[in-house]
Amino acid sequence: MHRARLTVGTCLLAVLIPGACGCGYFGYEPIPISRLDGAPDASPTVDAGSDGGNLGALDGSVPCASAIVCTTFDDTSGFSTFESSGLVQIVSGVLDTQTTAPGGYASLVATFPAITSGTLHFRGHMRIVGSFTVTDVNPWMIGNRFETDFGMDFDLVGGGKLRLNPSSGVSSDSTITLARDTWLCIQGSIVLGDTGGSVEVRSDGTTLVTQSNIDTLPPNGVQHVSIGIDWTSAAQANTRIQWDDFVLARTPVPCN
Repeated sequence: MHRARLTVGTCLLAVLIPGACGCGYFGYEPIPISRLDGAPDASPTVDAGSDGGNLGALDGSVPCASAIVCTTFDDTSGFSTFESSGLVQIVSGVLDTQTTAPGGYASLVATFPAITSGTLHFRGHMRIVGSFTVTDVNPWMIGNRFETDFGMDFDLVGGGKLRLNPSSGVSSDSTITLARDTWLCIQGSIVLGDTGGSVEVRSDGTTLVTQSNIDTLPPNGVQHVSIGIDWTSAAQANTRIQWDDFVLARTPVPCN
């Protein structure tokens, strides 16, 4: 399934006014700290607040100053919030997102100057929370979320397998089902191209899925990263996904 397009009801503010948008908070309760496995986040040695938000390097090798997107999710600075039948919240340095109805979404979106060529590398810590049934949910996308030719969606399907879902071309699924209630270091690379693009995604060093000769490049270039729950299908009743320490860069990004 390709991504749902967001139209009426979308909640959006410009990145110049980060974190000021909130829709649909009714019916949710804050996540208990016990659900965070006793730790504040996936990388407790990183503290954005300790140096006024100048993170330096998340992992000792990729300076945030040279990254395209770099965040420990201590707040929502630099992102716009999108919610429908969903909730975006930051709890103890963790991005916690959840939806409660089919077609819901709850994500943070970073916008940056268009990138039209080369290779992009990403790394983030993701946790699939609880025992909800995974049918078709999109935890992150890299491309242009407002175009039909959107670039690359990274979906969870079939109980927790990863699906590479390009704008055009056949999707590809992993044979591995991702674990629940544990932090997974998700790494990958995207070679940008209209027809000759390629993608690789790994989890804690294990290759999940690769795909080549696909469309990874929106007409106006890659301009957005959406992270959390970018969309859910009409068959996806509810979801809960957490993220921490996300980086998009021009150079490979290792796990901590």
